[in-house]
Amino acid sequence: MTKFIAFKQKHPDLKAYVTDGDFHHYVLDTMRDGAASNGFYGLILALELCDKVSLFGYAKDVSTVFLEHVSPALQLTC
Repeated sequence: MTKFIAFKQKHPDLKAYVTDGDFHHYVLDTMRDGAASNGFYGLILALELCDKVSLFGYAKDVSTVFLEHVSPALQLTC
């Protein structure tokens, strides 16, 4: 955490965030198998923080390991 704080002080305009280790394990437990993508982390975080989450254009292509896209129509009500 000390390195992150020093990094944020050096780059205050950069949007960078740290999640709690328990949240990381929660996401991995939700996945059950495999590695979570950044989009999946965002989805789980939104589900935890928001009253309503609507996703449009989120899909997994069977020919690839992970292919995801969230269109600009993503709606969050926090």
